[in-house]
Amino acid sequence: MRVLLVEHNHHFHDLIIGSLPHNLYRVDAVFDGMDGYHYLISGLYDVILINNHVPTMNGEDIIRRVRQENHHSPIILYTLKPTPEIIHVQDEFQDVYVVTPCTIEAVLAHVHALRRRLQKDDDESIVRIGNVECNRITGELFHQHKSTSLTNLEWQLLHLLSLNQNRIVSKRQIMQALWGEHSTVDENNVEVYISFLRKKLRSIEANIVIKTTRNRGYSLQITRD
Repeated sequence: MRVLLVEHNHHFHDLIIGSLPHNLYRVDAVFDGMDGYHYLISGLYDVILINNHVPTMNGEDIIRRVRQENHHSPIILYTLKPTPEIIHVQDEFQDVYVVTPCTIEAVLAHVHALRRRLQKDDDESIVRIGNVECNRITGELFHQHKSTSLTNLEWQLLHLLSLNQNRIVSKRQIMQALWGEHSTVDENNVEVYISFLRKKLRSIEANIVIKTTRNRGYSLQITRD
């Protein structure tokens, strides 16, 4: 499960990361709101944790901005000082959970509850992208009487692009999603996997097109059959 932590307090940052089992959670952390916003809109994360008082852009402003841009990942907003404005954020936007006054135990309880909910949602193994049925467990793609199989990395790439349909995903964002933030792979690996994925989609006559935008990245688009 991918988690984004937006927390400027180093002590609380260390407590949260140290309390999330590494075999269940993969955590990226930033220390100010503007960085948090840019990481969040990548679409890579299952859950986002935000301290409302982070500098450059507070938690309430991050939530309003990303929801206006149709990013709907669950967000846990926590603060020591409850205000009517913060409570209103929870009422106004779906999948926003306000923890106040916050404790490490309360924040972690919300994270674990969301993980259980997401696991339950994942029980439905077949998803549809364009005219293609995708088995998320086996990596098989089907269109009419044709089929092909994706490797784990190819499926992760297709899934990431589909979550950001019609939006550009940068090579850096793809590298973070597929290989992790501290991986030594370079952009050539991304180009290779984009090529693999395009060939497999063409082999089953999928109406899924992966468009290259020079110097920016890739976007997934659905064409007419």
